[in-house]
Amino acid sequence: MFSRDQIKRLFELSKDQIVDETDFYIVCLLEHHGEKKVPEIVEALEEEGIHLKPVSVTRRIKRLKEKGVLVKMVPLSRLWKLGFSRDLLLMIQTEPGRDIDKIIDQITPIEGVKRLYQIFGEYDLLVELCCLGDEGLQESLAAINCVPGLSRISKSPIQHRIKEHYYNLQENKEELTV
Repeated sequence: MFSRDQIKRLFELSKDQIVDETDFYIVCLLEHHGEKKVPEIVEALEEEGIHLKPVSVTRRIKRLKEKGVLVKMVPLSRLWKLGFSRDLLLMIQTEPGRDIDKIIDQITPIEGVKRLYQIFGEYDLLVELCCLGDEGLQESLAAINCVPGLSRISKSPIQHRIKEHYYNLQENKEELTV
């Protein structure tokens, strides 16, 4: 979690200050500990000298959702513990002149596509696949290979997950090997 000084500095560097510093702090708390309930957020704010009632925190969270700052509050899960043992990153290069939006629309619904990013550089897209096993992985790869307009796909299996978003997975000493 960021310190109060780090949050203040990040807030000051934020270009689109559509929230105040307290909202920014609440977002950082939820990014680091998404499971926090309103009373826990109130307590964490109190420790930082920010005095709000639970109803005020609830209103702020609602407003952050309405502004599109908080999109969804979802768990960070270890899917490999559920049998999703095949994680693969794909770097995809598209053919020049192809409609990238059409390609994205075709890749997005493919089973196993967990994350999809449009990126700059040698490659145009970054895809994270998460599949139940080799068969699921092969099906997902076959479906992606059928998308017209792809010129090159570089594959890289995920060896260890070290950090996802603000949550440092190394804080938990449990074995993280996939």
